[in-house]
Amino acid sequence: KKTGNGSPSKKKGAAVGKATGVLVAWVALGAPALAAGADGGFDWEPWRNLPVLDDGRRKPLDTLARETLRDLTGKRAFRDPETDERLSATATYVGMLFDWQGWDEPVDPQAAAGMGSIGAYFASHEPDKWDRADLFPVPGSALRKALGLSEGTRRISPLKLSQATIRDPRTDEETPFLNWAAKRYRDEDDQTDAVQRGGLALVDKLLTYYAHRMGERFYVLPLKGSEYEDWVSADSLLRSEYDDETDPTGGLRRVQSELAAARSAYVDRSAGDFNEAGAALIATAREVGPKLGPYPERRTIRLDLASNLWSPFRLAWWFTLVSFAGFVLNGLTTRSQD
Repeated sequence: KKTGNGSPSKKKGAAVGKATGVLVAWVALGAPALAAGADGGFDWEPWRNLPVLDDGRRKPLDTLARETLRDLTGKRAFRDPETDERLSATATYVGMLFDWQGWDEPVDPQAAAGMGSIGAYFASHEPDKWDRADLFPVPGSALRKALGLSEGTRRISPLKLSQATIRDPRTDEETPFLNWAAKRYRDEDDQTDAVQRGGLALVDKLLTYYAHRMGERFYVLPLKGSEYEDWVSADSLLRSEYDDETDPTGGLRRVQSELAAARSAYVDRSAGDFNEAGAALIATAREVGPKLGPYPERRTIRLDLASNLWSPFRLAWWFTLVSFAGFVLNGLTTRSQD
């Protein structure tokens, strides 16, 4: 074999190195964009960075969206139920929030308190595409049979679940599913029973779904003076009436106005107005948040976002792919030289 600068060995190494470099660049630059999702003209990047509070931890909205949707659906990839358009977790979560029609005709809080979660949810909201989508996995064939699901059906929509009946395997009695679940909660019945355990888990998913869509679990700003470092939910923020006494700096009213503007633009499908309102909302939240209470720094949010895109398992998977591709290219080049 030749050993000069123009030798086959040198050229082979350069070719493999170049091809591997291209793959590495695609992984480093292309894959994160793919993971974030391309959702038409709507810019979801500012929303992904919005700090929120969830289960006592301050995190970016992107993390809240991923964790909530994974818990509800068991999925990591999401599509619009009507258009089948691929959506990022953030776009899916905010879409569910803004599509809830209760923001248009708010129910009196005292009246809503007596309705229960389901009554309050549907009081000024007609079932929509999210309610009809088969979001929830139904665990176990026994529970699927008790709910009367057809053979091969493993998921159920929030709407169907709220209206479902269940045939109790122990009594063979058919009763509304939610009534059955409420009785099981009250009686603290046998938690080892697969049907009961799975049924109660489904009810938890349904109530969590309602709470997030209604903005009750979407905490966007610290609550000033809170002993326990609580935050204000989007639901409370949009329904509250602030004045100079309750909001001396006007910051809460600005966030309130920008959140409402973003929702209005989303409903009107006006991407430009939505992007403008979203950018203004995040900027105002970052300005106002630290003045109200403990608020995460930008670098903390960025680290959390990076871990979403580059989890250890996913990173290992990509580098395994790159290594395998390099091995194959090396083998092909060697064979061509032989």
